[in-house]
Amino acid sequence: MRVLGDKIGSTLLAQTADVSTMPWNGDGLTANLDENGNIPEEQFDAACIHSEDEAVEAAERIGYPVMLKASEGGGGKGIRKALDEAELRTAYPQVLGEVPGSPVFLVKLCVGARHLEVQVVGDTHGNAIALGGRDCSTQRRFQKIFEEGPPIIAPDDKFEEMMRAAVRLCKNIGYCSAGTVEYLYIPETKDYYFLELNPRLQVEHPVTEGITGVSLPATQLHVAMGIPLNNIPEVRTFYGGDAKAVGDINLDYFKPSSEYPKHVIAARITAENPDEGFKPTSGKIERINFQSDTKVWGYFSVVADGGVHEFADSQFGHLFATGDTREEARKALVLALKELFIMGEIRTTVEYLGELLEMDDFKENTIDTAWLDGLIASKSVGVEVEPQSAVINAAVYRGYKQVQDAVRNFKESLEKGQLSTLPLRELQGLPVEITYLDTKYTFSVTPKAPDVFLLQQGEQEIEVRTREQADGSLYVAYGAETHQLYAKEEALGLRMILDGVTVLLPTVYDPSELRSDVTGKLVRYLVDDGAQIEAGQPYAEAEAMKMLIAIKADESGTVKHEKQPGSIINQGDLLASLALKDPSKVKKIVNYEGALSYQQTSLSDETTLQAFRSSQKALELVMDGYVMDAEPLVQKMLSMLSSVGLALGEIQDAASALGNKLPTALDTQIQAACAKSKAEHVDGEDTKENMVLVATLRGMIGDYANSLPEVKKGELLVVVAPVVAVLDKFGAGLRENAISVVCALLQRFMATETKFAGTADDQAIAAMLKQTPDDKEAIFNAAFAHEQLPLRSALCISLLRQLFTFPERFGVEPLRTLPPALDVVVQMSSLPGAPYKELALTAAQFGLYKAEKPFDEVVAELKTDLLASGPESAAASRSLVVNALLALFPDTEVGQTAMQVALKRFYRSYKLLDMSTSERGTTTLTEFSYESADKAQDDTKSPVRYGQLAVVPELGALSTALPELLENYKGQGPGPINVLHLAVNMPISEGAGAEEELIAAVQQMLQGQRAALEAKANAQHKTHSSHMSHFPMLFPHNITRLGPFPPHVTLCRVVPTGYHTAPLVSVQGVRLVSLMLPNPPKWPRQFSFTLARNFEEDRERRNMYPTMWNLLEMDRLKEWAPERLQAISHNSVVLLGQQGTRPRVQQRIFCRGITHSSGLDDPASAESAFLKSLDELQLAMLDKRVLPSASSHLFMHVLTPFAAAPAELIGTFKELMSELISKHATRLLKLSVDEIEVRVHTELPSGERQAVRLMASSMSGQWLKTEGFLEYLDPVTGLTTSYCTIDDDALCFLEPYPIASALANKRAVARRIGTTYAYDFLGLIEKGVVGAWQEALAMGASQAMPSNLLEADELLLSAEGTLSPGSRVVGTNTVGMVGWHMTIKTPEYPQGRPVVVVANDCTVQSGSFGVAEDDFFDAVSKYARKLGVPRVHIASNSGARIGLAEELKPYFNVAWTDSANTALGYEYLYLDEADVGRFADETFHGEWVTVNGEKRFKLNDIVGEKDGIGVENLRGSGMIAGETSKAYEETFTLSYVTGRSVGIGAYINRLAHRVIQMSNGPIILTGFSALNKLLGKEVYNSQDQLGGPQIMLPNGVSHQLADDDQDGVEKILKWLSYVPITACAPPSVITCVDPIERAIGFLPTKAPYDPRHMLAGATAPDGSWTSGFFDQGSFTEYLAEWGKSVVIGRARLGGVPMGVIAVETRLVEQRIPADPANPNSREAVLAQAGQVWYPDSAFKTAQAIQDFNHAENLPLIIFANWRGFSGGTRDMFGEILKFGSYIVDNLRDYKHPVFAYIPPNGELRGGAWVVIDPTINADMMEMYADTNARGGILEPPGICDVKFRKPDLVKTMHRLDEKLQQLTSELAVAEESLAEDEAQSLRQQIAQREATLIPLYTQISHEFADLHDRPGRMYAKGVIRDVVPWEGAREYFSWRVRRRLAQDALVKQLKAVDETLEHQAAVALLRSWSNDIDWEDDKAALGWFEKEGAAIEANLSKVRLEAIKTMMKDMMASLSAENKAELLKEL
Repeated sequence: MRVLGDKIGSTLLAQTADVSTMPWNGDGLTANLDENGNIPEEQFDAACIHSEDEAVEAAERIGYPVMLKASEGGGGKGIRKALDEAELRTAYPQVLGEVPGSPVFLVKLCVGARHLEVQVVGDTHGNAIALGGRDCSTQRRFQKIFEEGPPIIAPDDKFEEMMRAAVRLCKNIGYCSAGTVEYLYIPETKDYYFLELNPRLQVEHPVTEGITGVSLPATQLHVAMGIPLNNIPEVRTFYGGDAKAVGDINLDYFKPSSEYPKHVIAARITAENPDEGFKPTSGKIERINFQSDTKVWGYFSVVADGGVHEFADSQFGHLFATGDTREEARKALVLALKELFIMGEIRTTVEYLGELLEMDDFKENTIDTAWLDGLIASKSVGVEVEPQSAVINAAVYRGYKQVQDAVRNFKESLEKGQLSTLPLRELQGLPVEITYLDTKYTFSVTPKAPDVFLLQQGEQEIEVRTREQADGSLYVAYGAETHQLYAKEEALGLRMILDGVTVLLPTVYDPSELRSDVTGKLVRYLVDDGAQIEAGQPYAEAEAMKMLIAIKADESGTVKHEKQPGSIINQGDLLASLALKDPSKVKKIVNYEGALSYQQTSLSDETTLQAFRSSQKALELVMDGYVMDAEPLVQKMLSMLSSVGLALGEIQDAASALGNKLPTALDTQIQAACAKSKAEHVDGEDTKENMVLVATLRGMIGDYANSLPEVKKGELLVVVAPVVAVLDKFGAGLRENAISVVCALLQRFMATETKFAGTADDQAIAAMLKQTPDDKEAIFNAAFAHEQLPLRSALCISLLRQLFTFPERFGVEPLRTLPPALDVVVQMSSLPGAPYKELALTAAQFGLYKAEKPFDEVVAELKTDLLASGPESAAASRSLVVNALLALFPDTEVGQTAMQVALKRFYRSYKLLDMSTSERGTTTLTEFSYESADKAQDDTKSPVRYGQLAVVPELGALSTALPELLENYKGQGPGPINVLHLAVNMPISEGAGAEEELIAAVQQMLQGQRAALEAKANAQHKTHSSHMSHFPMLFPHNITRLGPFPPHVTLCRVVPTGYHTAPLVSVQGVRLVSLMLPNPPKWPRQFSFTLARNFEEDRERRNMYPTMWNLLEMDRLKEWAPERLQAISHNSVVLLGQQGTRPRVQQRIFCRGITHSSGLDDPASAESAFLKSLDELQLAMLDKRVLPSASSHLFMHVLTPFAAAPAELIGTFKELMSELISKHATRLLKLSVDEIEVRVHTELPSGERQAVRLMASSMSGQWLKTEGFLEYLDPVTGLTTSYCTIDDDALCFLEPYPIASALANKRAVARRIGTTYAYDFLGLIEKGVVGAWQEALAMGASQAMPSNLLEADELLLSAEGTLSPGSRVVGTNTVGMVGWHMTIKTPEYPQGRPVVVVANDCTVQSGSFGVAEDDFFDAVSKYARKLGVPRVHIASNSGARIGLAEELKPYFNVAWTDSANTALGYEYLYLDEADVGRFADETFHGEWVTVNGEKRFKLNDIVGEKDGIGVENLRGSGMIAGETSKAYEETFTLSYVTGRSVGIGAYINRLAHRVIQMSNGPIILTGFSALNKLLGKEVYNSQDQLGGPQIMLPNGVSHQLADDDQDGVEKILKWLSYVPITACAPPSVITCVDPIERAIGFLPTKAPYDPRHMLAGATAPDGSWTSGFFDQGSFTEYLAEWGKSVVIGRARLGGVPMGVIAVETRLVEQRIPADPANPNSREAVLAQAGQVWYPDSAFKTAQAIQDFNHAENLPLIIFANWRGFSGGTRDMFGEILKFGSYIVDNLRDYKHPVFAYIPPNGELRGGAWVVIDPTINADMMEMYADTNARGGILEPPGICDVKFRKPDLVKTMHRLDEKLQQLTSELAVAEESLAEDEAQSLRQQIAQREATLIPLYTQISHEFADLHDRPGRMYAKGVIRDVVPWEGAREYFSWRVRRRLAQDALVKQLKAVDETLEHQAAVALLRSWSNDIDWEDDKAALGWFEKEGAAIEANLSKVRLEAIKTMMKDMMASLSAENKAELLKEL
């Protein structure tokens, strides 16, 4: 039986050797070893426990407590303590189970003992020694933690006794090797007892080596080699012998512990969790940081990126500390443990061991073997971390991790082509929850900088700075605290190592789930399934790292097993479920509600420089997308920028940075100057002080430098360069430096937003990714910043507004010119789109502010002008600034002149009768009289009006002057028609309320003089309603007669709702008092006080000069309650009018201006004024108050009269306006202009003036329809009373600006959707046609533009289903589909071409398709098919209509399963008996049921009373889908998608095949929000991601992209220009201004080139034009983004429209986007070689052929340059064969001429030739080739590999090469003469010669093969019709296509009259009629067709007659004789 290593065996041997042992069940037994050194079986068996009862019996004999042990156990396994019999009986099976098969014994538990060891070594010579001992008393679960030596706890004599016993034991058994004899030592009694003999080297052996100097592994090797112990050097040294000697020494010496010069303490590093009773852990170790030194060394059994296995021992490291004393060794070990860092998935004991070493018990060495287990049980040792510190750091880590993960995921998504920025939105306010010590802390984590976070917990905010260190730790700083943090999320929670201390924040689990906290194997359950357990009771055991771990329940309840014993388990695995005994007693997690405490920083004052830098940095971070309150930072930064302290700070900072490099003397001077500046500082003088400081320091540096030698001077200037740079920065001034700083921030904004403005976010990111694919960090930064656009825009706005204040802030004059730094402001003003609206407005306002000339300068220039030119010239000057005149009123030189000029200017539209100026005391008074200049109603004489302009020195003088002025006031009239203008020379006082106080004072004065003001006139007068001055809107309804008027005039007025005329009343007094005051250096202020307001100020007139209100007809806007907006010009007023409430609010922007220009009948001048008005609108649109749906109204009053008759003026206006609207239609659409009004005046021959109103209005339906009217004024009020047309049957209209009409509402709805109202497309089409004509005229293709370019009849569907042209009031349709039959006069068809347009009306139920809409669409499409005219669909819809039976909603009831508990659900829906009768039959279906006596109608299905709410709409969708498919085959179909097209809308777009998509017109099946709901998360953020142009153009659904609706209409018209007038008509041939005989400038090369240059020409680098094949400017490419290896388009050749297919010769890419819904999907980028068909380009080719053929009737030319089809696996799978076959199918069906032409250096090979060979459609197809073209099956190298291989090459060499021939001859001679050596040499020479010639003859073979591919052979074989050189190809094909078109038209006629006639036979017949012309000459043949039309027609008649005869004969032949007779009789 075992001896050594067995606890029973070794104890028996110890007793035999008379070594003291503890009482045990084998007391007194001895063992006599047999001849093999084993203990006899019977002796060993006598010492074992064989049963549970035997164990109890032994325990009772030796006494409790006892230890039951497995003899073969170890590491804590197979050992149990028992305090009584019950525990012993429980322990017995556990011990047996832990070490199966091991013998068991029982031993008395030794209490208060120390565990001491003796290190022994025995040799083969019978020697045994003791090398000191070790103290291993610090243990947990009987496993050692610390080992130390020597064991000073035992006295020297006692330990010597223990060592002698150990040696005696070893000698007794003949032990050979190193081993350990272990004892339990009782310090109290000094008794010791044998524990066990370990016959091995233990892990703590370095402790012995450290104190003895003897290497135990080396000694073992020596012993194994047979060397006696006394001859081992280190042993000899230990015993005081000579290490170099051999021989006997005294080995019977036992060195006392007190004589050892060193003490060693070792610590085991284990993967255990001390917080959980040293439970083992396992997992990966990521990092171990430890550095050994002279005092402490260590080793580790694993390395970084290694790990600890769950079935391995938990120990993986050992530290050994050495000191002269035990205390020194302890301290060294404590320090080493603190410096040791281990990071990974495991837990370690490192921190815990450090705490143990610091305990007094350990320091005083008073511990025992139970000490640590007691501490563990009581949990009295722990490494404490302040809980709130742990919580804060945990929140930081989790927030940091979330941010890093989000950033990483975003960058990884970019790699995949996932371009959404949605994940970045989650980076703000990240929710973080921390649960610690039963308390939950809820945080919001927001990044404030790349390394700064803001933690928000309730109201508390903590700013945290983080930095990831090189070792992977996180540096964390907040308040005054700094921490080092390692952290990792584990199954059981977050584990952190915070400042070296491990903290676990456990995951909060459901208490009913019992989970494993270890990784290992589930050994057994300790309770039965279904048993009751109590909290804290072990319920299972697990084996982990050679240890058995008891797993305890946290709560009481009934347990249910969830795993099988023996299962492998991991941390967090569910082991059992627990039915809680008392759920109410479960520990609750409470929410933390207080403020977290941490060490705060002490506040210290910032210097100016520090404050500036911190605020500047913070604002930079805001610009980078980090969220913080920017406004205080702006103020802080600007405060610093305006302080001279900033300049001082930067100068001193730069100087101090130079250190000793700066000469002391100069440094002293600089510091002194700075100190002086600081000491002498005066608040408000910073700008001046800065300039003085800079000049002083520059002088100092210059003087000091000049005092030095030249060499030293240069060195000094280099040194002081940083200081000089600061001086240069501030030398321009504090304001200029501030501008640079502010603009740098604005540039930071623009650097990001220029990438995103005007495009979708994902497209912007795609562009960045394409530009910088490797710089994902830059893309993330840009996207992150852009996500905070509102915050960053607000900061920019704040900065821009601060720029306005710089003159006051810095005490300087306004900028005269804008420095280059401010260019960024101009860029900002042009930012497009709603997100930039307010910012762009603010930037534009700043630009206007700075662009103005300083007011003082304007005044000075005006004074000079007045002195030079006088009042008459100045008053008429267009450049006169009226407001500047007011500032000159007090001027002694020109004051009176200025007053008169001002009045002339104010009353420019009136006739001034007289004017005089006089001085009256301190008042200067100008009196004047005037009358209306325009023709009044009924030619009534206008009354003379009177007015005064009085200038007083100050406001106080006005109170005195006013009564005098009124006393002498001469006003008269029939009513309040007189005016009083007051001007005060003194400006308004400063202060917030000064202006209002002044106004109140003036109001009081005027109201005090009210009686005097009213006394100036007294008459009976009819007051006209305010509506009477409003402009008419031409609605053909509600018209009533007015009169009297000239006989030819029918006067009507439109009576608006709520219109009433006022009764006759008595009116008196001055109607208007105006007040003007200077406001230097800004524009003067102007206020108006009206009689109508009881002389209170009219705020709406503020800062308008007195007559401007009337000139701008502001009274007409009253219905709109307008508010003023920013205006660019002082002669313009911009207002925002609004009616209604949200969401139905209607807005209109009114831009109203006056001009003194006299050249507005000139196109350039008119366009200039027009564009200025649009600029005003553009600025207004930027205002955040303006909604996207707002419409716009332009009004311009031209004050200078025209010398032209009204009719002539109106005609000129219509022509001009039509051209301007067409030219600027895109801008007008974007600005939503619905009306343009121009009021002008004409000089009649009689000298009278006639007011004329010129209009372009959409109010009657058609977009901006132009009209002109004569105006007639009220002679008293001067207001317009009526507007009359100038027709013979003139009509006069009157109406104010209407309130928001239904039409305006509809336009607003359309604009909200992003499209144009359906009816307005008529106007867009008309303007587009004008543009087409202008282009044609400019090119010389047309001579004159016809009138009435567009005539449109609306198509109306009757109730019976009949469609017919008609008309109705615009906007009265109730069906969401409208249509027109249009006749459009285009340059191709100047007489007009019919087009049918059908459009979704998105203002009717969102443009959805209901039954009525489907029926209408179907009818219109059939109408177009019947006529064979183009059918254009303007698509803006929301798919099939959805709905419910709304009539039933208020009445249905619910049959609940349990009415008392509705949570249980319901059974059905029903109607009460009374409610059933409310509805018609078939509204619903069901059955009657009775429940509890209640009769119910149970609903089975609902039909509804109304049609069009469900599946019937789908049926209709199917109908129009089929109809569209048929329409495509029979006529030209085109869809234009604007706004959006959804579901069936998308399908009919695709079924029409030809699609133009507006940039804001996604084509989708389902909306993105619906998809997000389906996916359960936010994946898509726009419709464009699903069907925007970036999707639909690359996939070939959309052919073209339109920027806006005007561009879309122009593209429609452009496409129609290639299309014949009807589906059966030939193409339209137009005059060709590009000579057909010209040479083609572009020559295709062998190198890759852009085929578009070949087709359309190109601009050369030097700017010259290189012409292409087609007519210049005629080529339009379609489907450009799809199938890029093929180019398709439409063009004209000699004026003939043609379909075009060409081949891309360059490498292109196909991009397949990633799907945001699948995070794992990636964008695929597939390279496609030139000259190869791929699946997409083959499909594109086939589709284009089909489109050209169907109703476009285009002759087709194919520039064939293909090497074949791509046949790789991907493309074969991608159906390349199918799409290639489609090409053949569509060419076979082609009904028009097809020309395949191989261009220069082009080639056509293999399958590519096959699919376009003319034999596919011999009647229509012809093939040609250039002289340098090639065609064949394979390319020469390929065919030579098969047909001209090496043997052929060698044969050819021998045939042609003389050298080879000579060598061959010589070889023959040598072989014949048997000269083998010579023959061999010749063979070698021949082979060498052949190898040399192979490359050359390979080329020759290729040339030979190439000769087979040339055009000559093609022509000879008849596979091409002719060889056409490129230089003449344009002329050749021009004539050829025209000849074929003419010829084929005749052939069709022949075949129509004789169906039996084949195409070639028909051609032959035509040829037979041609007499002597050269039939092969296309030009001659065409001339014959055109010249001999009559003869040809006669021949056609003959053929027709013969065909009829033949048909008749055949018919007659089939009749019987009787039938023939009957037929002849009838005839």
